[in-house]
Amino acid sequence: MELNDKTITRQWRIALGPPPIFGQTINQHIKWLNYQKHKWNIQYEQRLNQSSIISDKIQLKIKQKILNDGKIDTYIRRAAEHLHTHPWQIISYELTDQIGIFKAWCLVENELIQIKIKVPRIFYVNYRTSIENNNIQTQH
Repeated sequence: MELNDKTITRQWRIALGPPPIFGQTINQHIKWLNYQKHKWNIQYEQRLNQSSIISDKIQLKIKQKILNDGKIDTYIRRAAEHLHTHPWQIISYELTDQIGIFKAWCLVENELIQIKIKVPRIFYVNYRTSIENNNIQTQH
C-alpha cells in the first residue's frame, strides 16, 4: 500500500480525532502541543514505512535489470544512452540522396559512429506588414 499525503492525513486524524483548539490559556496550548507531537510521531512512522516500500520497489527494479542484462534490447538501450550522455566530435559529414538528411561521422568516447542527421528545411519569416497572396512568388 502506497501512502500519499491524503492517506497519511486520514490515518492520524482517525487515530487522534479532531485537533484541539489552540486557545488562549496555557493548558489549551499544552493540549494542542501534545496533540501535534502525537501527530508528528504517527507521520514519522508512516513515512519510514513508506520509504521502506519505495526501497523494496527499487531493489526489485535492480533485480529485474540484472536479469535483463545480456539481451539485445539492453544492448540497444545502452548504446542509445551512450549517444545521449556523451559529447560528440563531428569528424566529417556528407550529403545523401535525400534532401535534408546528412550522414555524419562522429567520435563518441574513442568510438567512430555513423549518425544520420535530419535537418528540416522549414523557416519562418517575420514581416511587420502582412503579405497578400498575389505578391508571393514561388520557385520550383
